[in-house]
Amino acid sequence: MPIIGSYILPHPPFCVPEVGRGKEKAAAKTIEALTNVAKEIASLEPDTIVFISPHSEAYRDFFPIADGEVGICNFSAYGVQGLNFRLFYDRELIKEIADAAKQRNISAGPSSGNDNASDHGTLVPLYYINRFYRNFKAVRLGLSGFPLLEHYRYGEMLGDVFSNSQKKIVVIASADLSHCQRADGSYGFRVEGPRYDEMMQKIIETGNFGLLLSMDRSLISKAKECGHRSILVLAGMLDRQEIKSEEILPDTFLKTKAGVFVTIYEHGELRGCLGSVKALKENLGQEIAHNAISAATCDTRFSPIKKEEFPYLKITVDVLTNPIPILSVMDLDVTKYGIIVENGDRKGVVLPGLSGIETPEQQISVAKRKAGIDEDEEITLYRFEVKRHQ
Repeated sequence: MPIIGSYILPHPPFCVPEVGRGKEKAAAKTIEALTNVAKEIASLEPDTIVFISPHSEAYRDFFPIADGEVGICNFSAYGVQGLNFRLFYDRELIKEIADAAKQRNISAGPSSGNDNASDHGTLVPLYYINRFYRNFKAVRLGLSGFPLLEHYRYGEMLGDVFSNSQKKIVVIASADLSHCQRADGSYGFRVEGPRYDEMMQKIIETGNFGLLLSMDRSLISKAKECGHRSILVLAGMLDRQEIKSEEILPDTFLKTKAGVFVTIYEHGELRGCLGSVKALKENLGQEIAHNAISAATCDTRFSPIKKEEFPYLKITVDVLTNPIPILSVMDLDVTKYGIIVENGDRKGVVLPGLSGIETPEQQISVAKRKAGIDEDEEITLYRFEVKRHQ
């Protein structure tokens, strides 16, 4: 039976309320998406859920599969006691995987090593799944130090095993992608972070998984990725299958309001950008639609976009947090915050992370120039954050 559902899920431990202790509120959208996925999995009623985790047991030259009758997982490594989960392993399916690996000369099989009870790559998705569905057995797959191509080949073999099984199987590839997206993050900010995530999003959306293998190895390394090999194994499982990719989101578009900027590029050059720092429409969906049309047709710096240009366009949507007033450039970070400068009725807006703007002083100067405010004039200064969708 073909795989009945496959998902790429993040695994930040603080998304579990008992671990986050309030910090999880900052990841409300991620939590809602994890909840939606869990509900969908429950509706599929799988016999077996396969977890591919970059934080499970791993070896340099072997693909380990967690062995035994029952796996006990917990969050004790994150200071939480008593939050335990049992995984009843599908030993029949594990044996079929091991037999197929032996036949194909792939170094994979049950591992007698450490079961890695604090594997949050499995634990975080499992936490949400268990809220809605528990009548399943599990297979927990670790990764290896083998080249990327070997992970894809391993996935192909797994896909064949699952297709020949009579069980209903769901697969979860656990992945957080780049860890260097924010200056205040554990790994800091690197330009390779958003570049890697953008490429991965396009690959997943299009199902062009071959690009996972041809991606620049230096980019993968510098992006401090988590889960590239998990996704490669899943990609191998889905080889030669018709792929329909869907981003599972909460109904944010209809239930929330926010300022939005829509930016359009053509062949890498700016082709239009308009937006609003505060919500002007009934909901976020209407805000995005209105500003997208305005950016394409009403930006006075450019002529309206024509239909024949559509194949060459790239669009980014920046959803803004509410601006807050600040007193000093010390409160700014050009990679993290956009700014608004204000003098009377004159107002200039600059988004974060723009090419050529490397300091807060440059950011303020550009915003003043856009607003027609002289350099020596007094201003009121605001900052905001954005969630960028590309």
